[in-house]
Formats: sequence, C-alpha cells, structure tokens
Amino acid sequence: MEKVDRLDSDESDLGLSDPEIRWVARRQLVGSLIVALMIAAVASLMAVRPARLETVNAPRVGSRGSSNHHL
Repeated sequence: MEKVDRLDSDESDLGLSDPEIRWVARRQLVGSLIVALMIAAVASLMAVRPARLETVNAPRVGSRGSSNHHL
C-alpha cells in the first residue's frame, strides 16, 4: 500500500510537482526539436554544396608524355 500512496502524491521523488514535471518535459521536447532542426539544416546544406574537384594533380587527356599520343 505504501507504493500506491507514493504514486498518488503530488510530489515526485525529485521533489517536483506535476506541473513542474510537465514544464521540464516540454522544455526538453522543445530543445530536442531545435537540435533536430539544426542537424537537418546542416545535413541539407552539406547535401547541396558543390563537390570538391581535385583538378590540381589530375592527369590531362592528350597531354605531352601521354602514352595515348600515337599516330
């Protein structure tokens, strides 16, 4: 019967009332949604950014010294 009495009380083990627990839960939900939106925004920006082209050391087709230059 002791557990039932504890569940019926207005205070939790942390000393928070029901309205305070709801307030904390809402605050955590809003914070989680903000973080999720930030992650989605960064992922979207990374998906649409132009790809880096490594052209500095890329071999040129038909350049001097190429073994494909036979006629």
